[in-house]
Amino acid sequence: MCSTFTDDDDCNAQSDTCSWCKSGAVADKCHSIDNALRLPAAVFACSNLPSARDVFLLRAERMIEESEAMF
Repeated sequence: MCSTFTDDDDCNAQSDTCSWCKSGAVADKCHSIDNALRLPAAVFACSNLPSARDVFLLRAERMIEESEAMF
């Protein structure tokens, strides 16, 4: 859904699901927040992202869920 937005205003209006990411290396684009969190912060500046603490907790939860699925 987020990839259908072609400008930052429309993308950022969906602040609970979408993130506008800017980069000098590639064209600016609207990503899902989950995808934006996976982009390297050294290359991309993305909007609407949770705090560093919340990102840590989200990643920890994801790792736990993935490890539980293995068993």
